[in-house]
Amino acid sequence: MNASVIWSWLHFISIFVMFAALVIEHLLFKPPLDVATAKRIGVIDIIYGASATLVLLTGIMRMTHEKGFAFYMQHWAFHALFGLFVVVGLLSIYPTVVFLRWRKQTGSGVAPALDAAMIRRVRMILRVELLGMLLIPLFAALMARGQ
Repeated sequence: MNASVIWSWLHFISIFVMFAALVIEHLLFKPPLDVATAKRIGVIDIIYGASATLVLLTGIMRMTHEKGFAFYMQHWAFHALFGLFVVVGLLSIYPTVVFLRWRKQTGSGVAPALDAAMIRRVRMILRVELLGMLLIPLFAALMARGQ
């Protein structure tokens, strides 16, 4: 087994974990939130961020061990894929900040206070992130087939 196979495998596993974490966040984020669920969302968000970091790092390793940077840089689908990955990452900042703000409350055994506008905003962002993550493989497939 060569390095390219290992980096590809780690890249795919990281993508699966990232997507699963985002789905779990979306499913758990519904009022009313108890302390345990709020803490769980915080842990899942850390897993989401860590797996996104691994997706990026393993993707870079794949670029260096497979077709090389030149192949990816000249392909429009790579730019669309990476741009969408960046957009998803930027969108994830708001929910992460919300979840981090809960830490003090949940650490004291108090459930986080949720207002309707924040709930709508976080839910919408999580859904847009999921949509973006569902589109990323389309660009990867187009790139892999040279289209």
